[in-house]
Amino acid sequence: MPLSSDPSTVSRETLELKIKAAESRIYIDVGFWGGLVPENAFNASALEDLLNAGVLGLKSFMCPSGINDFPMTNARGTISVLAKYRRPLLVHAEKQLDLESDLGVEGGSNNAHSYLTYLKTRLPSWKEAAIRDLLTLTKETRFGAQQKELIFILFTCLTQALH
Repeated sequence: MPLSSDPSTVSRETLELKIKAAESRIYIDVGFWGGLVPENAFNASALEDLLNAGVLGLKSFMCPSGINDFPMTNARGTISVLAKYRRPLLVHAEKQLDLESDLGVEGGSNNAHSYLTYLKTRLPSWKEAAIRDLLTLTKETRFGAQQKELIFILFTCLTQALH
Protein backbone atom coordinates (compact mmCIF):
# COMPACT_ATOMS: atom_id res chain seq x y z
CA MET A 1 0.00 0.00 0.00
CA PRO A 2 1.17 3.54 -0.70
CA LEU A 3 1.53 4.57 2.94
CA SER A 4 3.41 1.43 4.03
CA SER A 5 6.73 2.97 3.09
CA ASP A 6 8.63 6.15 3.80
CA PRO A 7 8.02 8.33 1.94
CA SER A 8 4.44 7.49 1.02
CA THR A 9 3.83 6.80 -2.67
CA VAL A 10 2.01 9.96 -3.68
CA SER A 11 3.98 11.21 -6.70
CA ARG A 12 5.93 9.92 -9.69
CA GLU A 13 9.15 10.59 -7.77
CA THR A 14 8.15 8.58 -4.70
CA LEU A 15 6.87 5.73 -6.90
CA GLU A 16 10.21 5.65 -8.74
CA LEU A 17 12.04 5.53 -5.38
CA LYS A 18 9.92 2.57 -4.29
CA ILE A 19 10.47 0.73 -7.60
CA LYS A 20 14.23 1.33 -7.47
CA ALA A 21 14.43 0.06 -3.87
CA ALA A 22 12.50 -3.08 -4.80
CA GLU A 23 14.11 -3.89 -8.17
CA SER A 24 16.77 -6.34 -7.03
CA ARG A 25 14.40 -7.96 -4.52
CA ILE A 26 11.42 -8.78 -6.74
CA TYR A 27 11.15 -12.22 -8.34
CA ILE A 28 7.44 -12.18 -9.23
CA ASP A 29 5.06 -9.76 -10.94
CA VAL A 30 4.01 -6.98 -8.60
CA GLY A 31 2.21 -3.69 -8.83
CA PHE A 32 2.24 -0.53 -6.79
CA TRP A 33 -0.64 1.60 -5.55
CA GLY A 34 -0.52 5.37 -5.29
CA GLY A 35 -1.93 7.49 -2.53
CA LEU A 36 -4.53 10.19 -2.99
CA VAL A 37 -3.53 13.14 -0.81
CA PRO A 38 -4.35 16.87 -1.02
CA GLU A 39 -1.14 17.59 -2.99
CA ASN A 40 -2.28 15.45 -5.93
CA ALA A 41 -6.06 15.35 -5.40
CA PHE A 42 -6.34 19.05 -6.19
CA ASN A 43 -3.65 19.09 -8.89
CA ALA A 44 -4.78 17.22 -12.01
CA SER A 45 -1.33 17.27 -13.63
CA ALA A 46 0.32 15.77 -10.51
CA LEU A 47 -2.41 13.14 -10.32
CA GLU A 48 -2.09 12.26 -14.02
CA ASP A 49 1.70 12.11 -13.66
CA LEU A 50 1.35 9.51 -10.89
CA LEU A 51 -1.15 7.49 -12.92
CA ASN A 52 1.05 7.69 -16.03
CA ALA A 53 3.97 6.42 -13.94
CA GLY A 54 2.08 3.13 -13.62
CA VAL A 55 0.28 2.86 -10.29
CA LEU A 56 -2.52 0.28 -10.28
CA GLY A 57 -4.94 2.73 -8.69
CA LEU A 58 -5.20 5.06 -5.73
CA LYS A 59 -5.97 4.72 -2.04
CA SER A 60 -7.40 7.49 0.08
CA PHE A 61 -8.60 8.10 3.61
CA MET A 62 -11.74 9.89 4.71
CA CYS A 63 -10.32 10.11 8.24
CA PRO A 64 -6.78 10.71 9.55
CA SER A 65 -4.48 7.87 8.44
CA GLY A 66 -2.02 8.31 11.29
CA ILE A 67 0.77 8.99 8.77
CA ASN A 68 1.84 12.64 8.52
CA ASP A 69 2.63 12.58 4.80
CA PHE A 70 -0.61 10.73 4.00
CA PRO A 71 -3.43 12.99 5.22
CA MET A 72 -7.11 12.42 4.54
CA THR A 73 -8.52 14.06 1.44
CA ASN A 74 -11.66 14.56 -0.58
CA ALA A 75 -11.95 12.48 -3.77
CA ARG A 76 -14.54 14.77 -5.35
CA GLY A 77 -12.32 16.18 -8.11
CA THR A 78 -10.45 12.98 -8.90
CA ILE A 79 -13.19 10.65 -10.14
CA SER A 80 -13.10 11.90 -13.73
CA VAL A 81 -9.29 11.53 -13.86
CA LEU A 82 -9.47 7.99 -12.48
CA ALA A 83 -12.20 7.12 -14.97
CA LYS A 84 -10.11 8.47 -17.84
CA TYR A 85 -7.28 6.10 -16.82
CA ARG A 86 -9.72 3.32 -15.82
CA ARG A 87 -8.09 2.99 -12.40
CA PRO A 88 -9.89 2.16 -9.16
CA LEU A 89 -9.98 4.18 -5.97
CA LEU A 90 -9.70 2.30 -2.68
CA VAL A 91 -11.28 4.31 0.13
CA HIS A 92 -10.71 3.85 3.83
CA ALA A 93 -14.33 4.67 4.54
CA GLU A 94 -14.55 6.17 7.99
CA LYS A 95 -15.63 9.73 8.62
CA GLN A 96 -14.88 10.82 12.14
CA LEU A 97 -17.83 12.38 13.83
CA ASP A 98 -17.93 14.10 17.22
CA LEU A 99 -15.35 12.21 19.29
CA GLU A 100 -16.55 13.33 22.70
CA SER A 101 -20.11 12.08 22.35
CA ASP A 102 -19.49 9.03 20.15
CA LEU A 103 -16.61 7.05 21.61
CA GLY A 104 -17.86 6.05 25.02
CA VAL A 105 -14.29 5.32 26.17
CA GLU A 106 -13.92 8.24 28.56
CA GLY A 107 -12.77 7.83 32.12
CA GLY A 108 -9.61 5.88 31.34
CA SER A 109 -11.22 2.55 32.22
CA ASN A 110 -10.49 1.02 28.81
CA ASN A 111 -7.21 -0.73 28.05
CA ALA A 112 -5.53 1.04 25.11
CA HIS A 113 -4.02 -2.29 24.00
CA SER A 114 -7.36 -4.13 23.95
CA TYR A 115 -9.04 -4.98 20.65
CA LEU A 116 -12.40 -4.27 22.29
CA THR A 117 -11.26 -0.71 23.07
CA TYR A 118 -10.14 -0.33 19.46
CA LEU A 119 -13.56 -1.49 18.23
CA LYS A 120 -15.25 1.07 20.48
CA THR A 121 -13.34 3.78 18.61
CA ARG A 122 -14.39 2.53 15.15
CA LEU A 123 -18.07 3.29 15.25
CA PRO A 124 -20.52 2.02 12.63
CA SER A 125 -21.85 5.58 12.33
CA TRP A 126 -18.44 6.68 11.00
CA LYS A 127 -18.56 4.09 8.22
CA GLU A 128 -22.19 4.88 7.46
CA ALA A 129 -21.41 8.62 7.17
CA ALA A 130 -18.50 7.91 4.83
CA ILE A 131 -20.59 5.63 2.62
CA ARG A 132 -23.37 8.24 2.46
CA ASP A 133 -20.81 10.83 1.30
CA LEU A 134 -19.46 8.45 -1.34
CA LEU A 135 -22.96 7.65 -2.57
CA THR A 136 -23.58 11.38 -2.94
CA LEU A 137 -20.30 11.70 -4.83
CA THR A 138 -21.27 8.93 -7.24
CA LYS A 139 -24.65 10.54 -7.90
CA GLU A 140 -22.96 13.88 -8.59
CA THR A 141 -20.37 12.43 -10.98
CA ARG A 142 -22.20 9.52 -12.63
CA PHE A 143 -21.79 9.58 -16.40
CA GLY A 144 -20.45 7.45 -19.23
CA ALA A 145 -17.29 5.45 -18.65
CA GLN A 146 -17.20 6.28 -14.95
CA GLN A 147 -19.95 3.82 -14.05
CA LYS A 148 -17.63 0.84 -13.40
CA GLU A 149 -15.13 2.85 -11.37
CA LEU A 150 -17.86 4.29 -9.19
CA ILE A 151 -19.27 0.84 -8.45
CA PHE A 152 -15.79 -0.25 -7.35
CA ILE A 153 -15.58 2.63 -4.91
CA LEU A 154 -18.86 1.63 -3.30
CA PHE A 155 -17.87 -2.04 -3.14
CA THR A 156 -14.63 -1.11 -1.40
CA CYS A 157 -16.48 0.99 1.16
CA LEU A 158 -19.13 -1.61 1.81
CA THR A 159 -16.57 -4.35 2.40
CA GLN A 160 -14.72 -2.01 4.77
CA ALA A 161 -17.97 -1.41 6.63
CA LEU A 162 -18.56 -5.14 6.97
CA HIS A 163 -15.06 -5.73 8.32
